[in-house]
Amino acid sequence: MKKYLGYIITLAAGLLIGGLIWSGGGQNDHDHDHDHVHEDGTIYTCSMHPQIRQSEPGKCPLCGMDLTPADADGGADADPVLFEMTANALRLAAVQTTVVRRGQADGASGLRLNARISVNTDLMKAQVAHLPGRIEKLYVAYEGQVIPKGSPVAEIYSPALVKAQEEWRLAQRMDEATRKAAESKLRQWRLQPEQIQAMLQADEPISTFTLYADESSTVSQKMVNLGDYLSQGAILYQGVNLQSLWLEAEAYEKDLQAISLGQELSFRLAAMPGQVFTAKVNYIDPFIDPVRRTAIVRASIANAGGKFKPDMLAQVELNPGSGTTAPGLLIPVEAVLWTGTRSVVYVLDPTDADKIRFGLREVELGPRLGKFYVVLEGLEEGEQVVSQGTFSVDAAAQLAGKASMMNRAHMLMPQAKPEIKLEIPDLLDQSSASLKKQLFDLVNAYVVLKDALVETTPAQASRAALALEKQLANIQTETENAQVKEHWAALAEVLQSSTAAISKALAVDAQRDHFMDLSNAMILMVEKFGFDGPTLYLQNCPMANNDLGADWLALEENIRNPYFGDLMMTCGTVEGVFEKIAK
Repeated sequence: MKKYLGYIITLAAGLLIGGLIWSGGGQNDHDHDHDHVHEDGTIYTCSMHPQIRQSEPGKCPLCGMDLTPADADGGADADPVLFEMTANALRLAAVQTTVVRRGQADGASGLRLNARISVNTDLMKAQVAHLPGRIEKLYVAYEGQVIPKGSPVAEIYSPALVKAQEEWRLAQRMDEATRKAAESKLRQWRLQPEQIQAMLQADEPISTFTLYADESSTVSQKMVNLGDYLSQGAILYQGVNLQSLWLEAEAYEKDLQAISLGQELSFRLAAMPGQVFTAKVNYIDPFIDPVRRTAIVRASIANAGGKFKPDMLAQVELNPGSGTTAPGLLIPVEAVLWTGTRSVVYVLDPTDADKIRFGLREVELGPRLGKFYVVLEGLEEGEQVVSQGTFSVDAAAQLAGKASMMNRAHMLMPQAKPEIKLEIPDLLDQSSASLKKQLFDLVNAYVVLKDALVETTPAQASRAALALEKQLANIQTETENAQVKEHWAALAEVLQSSTAAISKALAVDAQRDHFMDLSNAMILMVEKFGFDGPTLYLQNCPMANNDLGADWLALEENIRNPYFGDLMMTCGTVEGVFEKIAK
């Protein structure tokens, strides 16, 4: 039995090995056929830069990693933004979505601003000396002292007053007109009636007089000391009226559209917890602080009891009123993730009802209205955004290697900027030498703008764009033929719109974005019309435009990157050379 059992085991092992060999060969044939089919339709991409997509394997042009096959069915795996989550994962993360809607901001508690209480400068008064003299006594002892109207401020010895009294006494022996003139001189120094009467009745000239307060005020700045000599009109102290104060809040420029004169506000003070006060907006600063990017919003507040004090800190809430209609679409505050200067949301993909997929999207926000943000750009009414569990969704996106808040390589859902759609034939032989010279002058103005962006100086870039815009408007084409005129007019319109956008933009990032369009138009200009000037270098930065690359023109071969400046000054390559083309 042992002998037969050994034969059986040997036979079974042989059959098993043979089966594996034959199945392996079949599998190889299957793999060969499968690979052949796969190569015909596969799109290859980079796991770090999913915007890179090509029909053959190779290296990523941005990071050098091996390209891998993307999902051929066009699902979420093939999309650099979309990723899928299971229903169970959504329940565990307590993810909820909210429909983007237009209408009333129900439950909105208003725009909240930081503020402080300040002095009402309209009520500030300076107490002055109405005649020259030396201070013999000073009743203003310290800053913060309350001085009622008509109370004594100082005793002043005045030789000029003594002389005026002597003149009056001499005038008593003369005609009535002279007497009235001498008495008028005493009165012009704004002495009290009883003081003048005492001087007129005194046997000897009075050498000192008491200065009385013109207005009730609180001393904010003491200007003199005992023994000081005062000229006529000299200021003794600055006084403020604290019975009425200002509440001044700082509003960012994007919030100003939600603020209007007469709008009611409420405010709380750190010094008075639990108490809420109200006022109305009576002033909105017409100028924006160029550094803080804010404007002052002011309200007057009564302070009869003196409970409010200058420089107290406050939290202001501007009340939109019940049923306020928002000037745009509304999304919950919790839906927004902040990434530096950008704000993003996760949007539910509606294209496949059987799958739950989300994608990151950048949005431009307007003012905050309580529990909601107004969305100016980036969303459509009816779309759904993640409003609860947003960070859990972002973590899932990171694990899937998709666009996320922390993954800046994917942040803006990279898409190529649309190219200039202008069908311009080669007009090198038709455009005149005069036009080619003007076009190179235009290139020189463009290079000044480019250098301002290299130095990351947005103010200089704005001025350079204005100069370029003016020079563009002065291009003369009267002597050109009809075809040159027609195509130049089309290209000039693109150049003008890009230049105007740069001049109006305040942030250098926005200027660089528009500079990309301007550069594409300038490159098209020198290609199609020619120029009369030194060699131009066509340069490219592969990292600009969200890793999709961007071009520019330069007069020197060395790379000085206008899209990143000092951050990546030498990032780029020379892609081509334009030589002088002139008749």
